[in-house]
Amino acid sequence: MSGAYCIACKNKYGPLARCMFHRFPKDIERCKEWALLCHRPNLAYMEPGVCYRTYRLCSAHFKPTQYIGKRLIDNAKPSIFNWSNSSQIDNKTNLTLEPEEIKRLPSQIKGEHFYLR
Repeated sequence: MSGAYCIACKNKYGPLARCMFHRFPKDIERCKEWALLCHRPNLAYMEPGVCYRTYRLCSAHFKPTQYIGKRLIDNAKPSIFNWSNSSQIDNKTNLTLEPEEIKRLPSQIKGEHFYLR
């Protein structure tokens, strides 16, 4: 995982890292949900295996209650973000959705296109 970094902030993996890094879920619906919660809708239509192998989220984006020891619980969702700092947002893929919209969106994703209402 050398050179890996968190896709939602500037934290980088390495011997001096102050956080843990987590792979995206292999489950297609959870992978899409994580991508949308991270404001990375471009990842929502990728194969979950690609996201699992390529992208990481750091522990700064998960509440302590979502851990058992150092492992995330099975249904953990990233929920801590500082979107007010524009340097942490990928402006090409930035998307702000209400929680209800996020719940509906995974079923609206078709192929490589997003259908937003």
